[in-house]
Formats: sequence, C-alpha cells, structure tokens
Amino acid sequence: MAQYNYEGGLASYFILTFLSLVLIPLTLSFKSSGPTKKTVSCKCPECTKKEEKLKKSGVSSVKLGPKLLVTIALWAVFGAVAYNAATTKSDTKIYNPFEILGIKAGTSEKDIKRHYKKLSVKFHPDKVKLVANQTMESVAAHFVELTKAYKSLTDETVRQNLEQYGHPDGKQEFSVGIAIPKWVVEGKNSMFVLAFYGAIFMGILPLVVGRWWFGSRGLTKDGVHGNTASLFFKGVTEDASIDFLVSLLSRGFSAEQKAFSRKVAHTPAVEDDLNGLETEIKVLLGPRWSTVAQTAKVPEARRALVLLYAHLLRLPVNNDVLRKEQATLILRAPTLLTSLLTMTLSRNWAASSLQLMHLHAYLAQAILPSPLIESPSTALLQYPNVKKEDTAVVRSGEVSELLSNLSDKDVASGVRAAAANSGKLDIIDAKFKVIGERIVTPNAIVNLLFRAQVIPRIKPEGKEKETELSVEEAKAAAKALDERENAFLATRHETEPLDDEATDLTKFNRKPSWWVMICNQPGDKIIFGPQKFSDVPEASGSTSGVDAKGRLYKLQFQSPPQVGTYAFRAVFVSDTFVGDDLAMDLSLTVEDVSALTSEEAGAEDEISDPDEDTLAGQMAAMRGGAVKRRADDESEDESDTDGDESDSSDDSSDDD
Repeated sequence: MAQYNYEGGLASYFILTFLSLVLIPLTLSFKSSGPTKKTVSCKCPECTKKEEKLKKSGVSSVKLGPKLLVTIALWAVFGAVAYNAATTKSDTKIYNPFEILGIKAGTSEKDIKRHYKKLSVKFHPDKVKLVANQTMESVAAHFVELTKAYKSLTDETVRQNLEQYGHPDGKQEFSVGIAIPKWVVEGKNSMFVLAFYGAIFMGILPLVVGRWWFGSRGLTKDGVHGNTASLFFKGVTEDASIDFLVSLLSRGFSAEQKAFSRKVAHTPAVEDDLNGLETEIKVLLGPRWSTVAQTAKVPEARRALVLLYAHLLRLPVNNDVLRKEQATLILRAPTLLTSLLTMTLSRNWAASSLQLMHLHAYLAQAILPSPLIESPSTALLQYPNVKKEDTAVVRSGEVSELLSNLSDKDVASGVRAAAANSGKLDIIDAKFKVIGERIVTPNAIVNLLFRAQVIPRIKPEGKEKETELSVEEAKAAAKALDERENAFLATRHETEPLDDEATDLTKFNRKPSWWVMICNQPGDKIIFGPQKFSDVPEASGSTSGVDAKGRLYKLQFQSPPQVGTYAFRAVFVSDTFVGDDLAMDLSLTVEDVSALTSEEAGAEDEISDPDEDTLAGQMAAMRGGAVKRRADDESEDESDTDGDESDSSDDSSDDD
C-alpha cells in the first residue's frame, strides 16, 4: 500500500521550479537590446565618442529600482531553497544486503558464509555484552537484519523475493514523496489555496491576456496604432515634400503618445528649453520653418516637430526630459516611416515613397533634408566634423574633392577613415530572367536578377589596374556565371548564400540595407516592390565584368499580359547613407509563346495532366481542362464494357 509523504526536500524542487519560471524571463528582461556582437567601426573621433556613449548607456541601462530589488530578493530565495534541497538527506533507502553484512558486492557464496559465521559469533544476542544506552531488543534486531541479509544472498527463496520486490520479506509498503509543501494540502488552509488559484486564473491571467489582446488589436501589422495609421492614410499625398512628411511624422508620434496614454512633462523649465530650441531652428531655417510649423498646430505635435528638426540640425538638447523624449522619438521613427511607406505603396506613388526612404537615411545621419540635385554636397555632411562651410566649394559631391579642400588635417583624417570603412553600393549588372525559359512569355514569373557589391568611396592608393580577360577566359567566366545564376534562381531564397571569405558591412552598429523597386520609365509609379536587401559583400578582385563576384539577389514579379517591349527603371535606395541612390533603365521584351522552338514547346507539352483525385486535378476540371483518371476507374470502365458485351451476346443468342 502506498504512503504519501509531504515532508522532505521534494517540496523544495516545486518551489525552485516555480521561481525559475518567474526569474528566468525577469532576469533576461534586464539584458540590453543592443548588438551583442562586438562591432569594429572606424577610428575617427566621432565614432570613438559614439562607442563610449553606447558603453555608458549600456552600463546605466540597469538602474536600481523596485524591479531590480524584487529580482535580487527572488534570487536570494532561490539560492536558499536550492541549498536546502542540496543538503536535505533523502529518507528513501534501497535494501543492500552486501552493505548490511559489510562486504563487497559480488563476493562469492563461500566467502559470504565464512563472513557470516564471524558476525554471528560477534553479534549473537547470547554473546553480546550490553553497554550503556544499549538494549537487548536493539541487539536482537541488529542480528535479525544480519540474518536476513545473509539469507537473501544464500537462500534461493529469499533471494527471489529480493530480486522481485527489492526486499527479502517480499512486497513492502512504499512511500511516495509529493513535491508540494504540507501546509498546501492541509484542510485548514484550503480556502487560502482556493483564493490563490482564483486570483491567478480568474484575475491575473484574464487581465494579462486582456491587456495583450486589446493592445495588439489596436495595432496594425506595421506596429503602429490604428489612429496613427488612419492619420497617415488621410494625410499623405502623392507630391508630399520631405518637410511635410517630417511634420506628418511628428503628428503621428503625438497620436501614438495620446493613444498609449503616455504623459508628457510640461514644466516651465521644459517649456523654456523647448522655446529656445524652436528659436534656434527658426533662425537657421528662416521662412522654411514658418511653412513647416503651420502643419503642426497641436502642442504635442509641435513639440515632436521641434525635437525632430533639432536632431536633423544637430542642435544640442540640454534638458534631460527633452533629450529622453527625442531619443524615444528617433527610435520610434523607423516604425512610423514604415507605416507611412505602406500608405504610399498601396497607391503606387513613387515620389513620396522615395522621399520616405530618403528620410530613413537623413534621420540616421542627422542631416537636414535638401534636394541632392540642387546641392549634391549635402551628402558630405554625414562625414565626421564636416560642416556646411567645408562643403560650400565642393561641386561634385565626391569625397576626394572634399579631402582636397579640407585645411584641417584632423578632420581630413577622420573623413578618410570614415570613407574607407563605409563603401557605397555598386550594381555590377541587372537583367530579367525566367527560370528554365529562353524568352519571357505573357504572365510569366520574371526575376529581376542583379549582382551587388560594396566598393570604396575613395580609390585605394597603389591599386593595380584590372587586367582584361582573354576571349577564352571571358567565355569560361560567362558560362560559370550563367550556371551560378540558374542555380540561384532554382532556389526559393531571395539572396544568394554568402561565402565565408566574403566580408560585409555588419561591422557597423547599424547594418546598412537597401531597397530595390521597379518603376515605370518616367519614375512616377511603382510597378513592383520595394524589397529590402542587406549583407552586401565588399568587392574583391575584379569589380566589373563577368568575372566580378558580388552577390546575387532577385526580385520576382509577373510579366505583363500583352506582347511587347516595356521600359522599366530599377531604383536602389539606401536606408543608412545619404545620396547613395542608384537607378538603372531596363527593358523587358515579352514574346508570344509561338516564339519558342519546337524542342522548348515539346518540353512543355510533355508535362502530364494532373490526376483527377488531386487538388490540381480538381482545379483543372473546374476550368474545363484535361485530367488523368484513376487506374481503378479505368479498370471499372473496362469491366463494365466487358459486361455490356456479354449482355449483348446473350441477347443475340436469345433472338436466334
């Protein structure tokens, strides 16, 4: 019969399990969300300061507060309970006759008998002289234990009991330890236990699930509140300027603050510092600020707008409250921009979509947006310690021209280090291809296949001129490239696997990415995309031609339904570097199926019809197409035909 034991160290394991479920996620929540992998940036002064700032912010992210104190207290309880569980001795014992007799396991029966004779002479009740605190009952009980152990090793019947039940006396009562403290199952505490379960399952659990459900229900798939998405959908226009988009971004942030009931401090000190920032912005922007400020009339939206332009103009924010709010705004901006981009893409607006993509890079580099066509030198402001005065004489926007005009050697050294570590995107080639087809037919799945690499922004010193390939080498390289492209197109991946030897741009705290999209030739409508890609390797060896390695990427879309030649433009936009846009004009020729050769057409005809009992067969039957009937149906038809023939023969014989 089983006996249940509520004492001992088993209850400790119950408590340890419960504490682990609470402590593990609670402790992991203190982990910084920044990159765990050590990054190696350029050694310019600005990057060095940024690394030090990130280190300090990482250390100070864990602050002494109620959450940390509760975590420390729970870990202390966990340690005490773990120590108690480790030091508590178990009451469960396994019957071991060798241990009782004091001999080694596996001792021969002859030696066991000899040893037992010695023990019987020494511990027999008639021969033991009692000492202090010793009774005849204890001596007799000890001798009985010795006798049982001896018989369990020498007597066949007793040995079978030991092997079958684990005890020489046969089946015994066994004790089952329950890993629940005894006070939990006591009747006098039943009301408290029920109240605890009721609070968990009828109070806390519904509250947590309800908060999650109602919170997630109000968010779109882009991660913004529904009210914010509605504001973006109604506010964005096809020809929206970048200043208007910044204003719309600030209004979206204020709508988020209101939707999530986040309080904003309005102390006199905060308002004074905010007004001071707005005055500085008004001086720097002039009439441009008056136009922008008119679009943000709500105080919270105007406050966010001031903080955004303070970031873009690189104005120092001295107030701690405003500085934290600005950091929250900048970190939230990519999510808000993604939602805005979704609104413009749903209407196929290319101009406003490009402006939003550019705004990602402007915010990342803290540069005031301006038309790069009118001022190509704006992109040079993303280099460390470069001021607007330094770029005034630079007309081409090239780093080499900037370096030749910089008089400060320290600034020039920092620019050179940053340029050497931040390369720019280069598209080696781009083409349209259909898997397994020589031509593009109507409504075919087309792949925009392109090879990308990152090349230095300044030409390395001492680099030798690339040698041209011979005719045979060029043919071999073209064949190898074609096989590589076909193998990549046959996979479901959008990017080619990166070689171990290739180096990419993951050395930055922020991984650079690019968008690729296909627009019409005028560039005012988006045909397909955009699709984001990253991990572009640095150029190695040849940087152009069929022998340039790069990395393959693809963008799939459906070809037009009509035969003809279509002019497209592939646009590449960086989300990190200002002024790194690329555009390539491509033509797609859609030919009729009749242009296929007899072999190619025959290969398509050889494709068998789908089976009748498959999903493809059912879909084909609904469209009126041909399907393959099941074998058992054919056999049944044959048997029915045979039956009909026999019936007809019988009828003819009867007529005769």
